Amino acid sequence: MTLAKIYWKLLSVFVIFFGPSVLLADNSYRHAPTKPLEQGCQILSRGPGVDVKAHNPGLQSFLGDFLGDLSAKKWKSLRRYLHKKSRRHTGFGERVQVLVENRYQLPNFSIYRVWSLADSEKRKQPYRCPYTDFEDIVSRYGFAEQYFVTIQILGQKELGRIFIVVAPDRAGQLAIVGFHMQQWSFQGKDWQAWMELGQHHQKNGDKKAAYLAYTVSEKMLRGGDFVRYLRGPEISRDRTNIMTDQAFVQALARDGADTDIVYGASALHPEGLGLFVRVGIEKEMNKETLVKRCQKIGRNLMKTGWLKAPGGGVKCNYIPKGSDPEKDSVIGGYYISQKDFGQ
Repeated sequence: MTLAKIYWKLLSVFVIFFGPSVLLADNSYRHAPTKPLEQGCQILSRGPGVDVKAHNPGLQSFLGDFLGDLSAKKWKSLRRYLHKKSRRHTGFGERVQVLVENRYQLPNFSIYRVWSLADSEKRKQPYRCPYTDFEDIVSRYGFAEQYFVTIQILGQKELGRIFIVVAPDRAGQLAIVGFHMQQWSFQGKDWQAWMELGQHHQKNGDKKAAYLAYTVSEKMLRGGDFVRYLRGPEISRDRTNIMTDQAFVQALARDGADTDIVYGASALHPEGLGLFVRVGIEKEMNKETLVKRCQKIGRNLMKTGWLKAPGGGVKCNYIPKGSDPEKDSVIGGYYISQKDFGQ
C-alpha cells in the first residue's frame, strides 16, 4: 500500500491520548470543564527556537533531541519519547511520517511556543494562557506538572502544527503524554481566510461554495482534545445557518443522483477542495461497479456546482445499508479525480 493510500485512511487528523485517562472508563477524566483557568499557565518560550534552560535544563535537552529526530526524519525513533503508559505502537513514527510527507512536502520544523501548566490536583483543565488570544490550552489528566509545546511545520505549500504535552514519569524522566497533529492551512489559506471566503460566497449567493468554505475553516480549527479555538463555535453556527448537516447530505444525494448517499463532508486533497461521501450498499459489489458508481456521483456533483474545476475530486466510501453513517466499513472506497469522472 502506498503512502498516499495510507494517508487517505488516516485522512485529516492524528491524535493519540496518553496517561491515566486512557486507562479509566470515567468520562470525567476524558472531557475537560468548559470554564478555563486563569492561573497556573506560564509562557516559557515564544520562539523562534526554544530557550527554557533557566526553567528546566532537562526540558531543553528533551525538546532539542525530539526536534532533531523529527527534522532528520528519524521516524522510528519518535516512539522512544512516548510515556510508558501510552500503549506505544511500533508504527507510531511511520504514521507521523505518512501524514507529514503527504501533506507537507520537504517540511521544516521549529518550536513555536512552550508553556508550563501546574495543577496540584492533576486535573484535566482548559487554561487561558499568555499569547493565546484565540484559543484555550487543555492539560492532560494525572500530571501535576506538564509542558504544552507547539511545533510549527513549514511545508512547501502548507503550514501545520504538532502539539505535544511533556510531563515527568514516576522516575522523573520527561516523556510525551499527548500528541496531536493539526493542519494549519489549506491551499495556502488559514482558517480566517477560509471563513472570509465563506462570507464572500454567502454574500454573492453561492450557498454551496460558502458552505464548503466554512467546513474548511472548521477543519483548520480542529485542535482535538488539546486546543479549544474560541471562534470555532461561531464558524460552525454560520455554516449551519446556511445548511444543516442533514440538509447537506440530502443535497448531495439529490445532486449526486444517488439516494444511497448517507454521509458527506469536504475533502482536503492536494489537488484541491473535494468531497467525501459514504454510500450504503445492500450487497458486495466488484471494484469496477463501485468505481463507476463513484465516477457518476462525481460527474453529477460537478454539474450541479458542488465541485469546482480545477480542484479535488470525490472520495466514495461504501458501507452496508443500515450501518452507522459516521463510520467507515471494511468495504473501503475509492478516490476519483475530476479528470477521471468521464462523460
